[in-house]
Amino acid sequence: MRISEQVLEDFGGYLAGEEKSGATVEKYIREARRFMGWLAGREAGVQAEGGAGTEKNLSGRGAGADGKGVPEASGGGEEAEK
Repeated sequence: MRISEQVLEDFGGYLAGEEKSGATVEKYIREARRFMGWLAGREAGVQAEGGAGTEKNLSGRGAGADGKGVPEASGGGEEAEK
């Protein structure tokens, strides 16, 4: 999926209309571009692997926000710690 520059410009206009500061608008646009680059890299990796690894990510055990694996959800509570 690719977000066009026009969409980013429209988003910037929306933020300006919401009275966000120029620095905030620039930061949000910069972060959106950064996310697009990250997403494009993930999509390229999945295509290069022929879809391998997708199931792992969809099962909730892929990389978390910190780049480390996400532990499986347990039944919760104290019993999960034993």
